[in-house]
Amino acid sequence: MFKNPEPDIKVIDHPDLGRLEWEPEDWWKGSFLHGGSHFAIFLAGHDAPDPLSVQKCKEAIHSFDDIKKRVEHLVSATLLRYSHITADISVKDFVIQSLSFLWPEKPDYCMIFFTNEKDKDGLWKCEMTNCQPQYLTRDD
Repeated sequence: MFKNPEPDIKVIDHPDLGRLEWEPEDWWKGSFLHGGSHFAIFLAGHDAPDPLSVQKCKEAIHSFDDIKKRVEHLVSATLLRYSHITADISVKDFVIQSLSFLWPEKPDYCMIFFTNEKDKDGLWKCEMTNCQPQYLTRDD
């Protein structure tokens, strides 16, 4: 399998997003603080974070309270629709861990990943377009 060489610079201090570190998976990782909690961010890019991914990330952070409300609404509706298999899980069990902007070919697309203490084996994520939640999915 072909692998890109590592970039010369692996850590940058972004003026808006703070410290970003290049990861061997070929993306940039950082974090932001909101409401007393830290959330990870992942950005596309090899030698530097993709500028459009950075812009979309900044927009999402700026409107994070609204995004959280919309995501909670989607989670609630999805749990209600599948209540026969999610009866023990509630909206409060979904804790946002990260926002991922890893698809520069789809600049309006991102994913939010959650942890869920009642479903530790599941990888829960919300697919978003234009900061609007579209789908809640679970992978093993």
